[in-house]
Amino acid sequence: MTDQQKSEFIRLRIEEGLSLKTIAGKMGLDALTLVGWESELEQELKARLTLYVDQRLHEGGADAVKRVDYLLATYKRLAAELDTRDFSGLPTDKLYFILNDLYEVIKKSV
Repeated sequence: MTDQQKSEFIRLRIEEGLSLKTIAGKMGLDALTLVGWESELEQELKARLTLYVDQRLHEGGADAVKRVDYLLATYKRLAAELDTRDFSGLPTDKLYFILNDLYEVIKKSV
């Protein structure tokens, strides 16, 4: 495989998420050849996929830092709402469960 073929294969597989059969058709190659390439390039494909997903999450505002910021802001809003409750109604217990669940998510995110 040439460097150009390798780059094109990785781009089509990772960035476009195409199947090996579709890539084979686009590149004019046998699908079994691409099975071998995928095996040969497994580590690079995994690394590129990780980078691609990380970049997409960052672009979409869903990276880890923004997620923790959002969760903390939501936690503060829930806590403030809970502070206004007189604890006499059923919805209060649900707020406690939500608050606790959100706290656990925040702990795991950090």
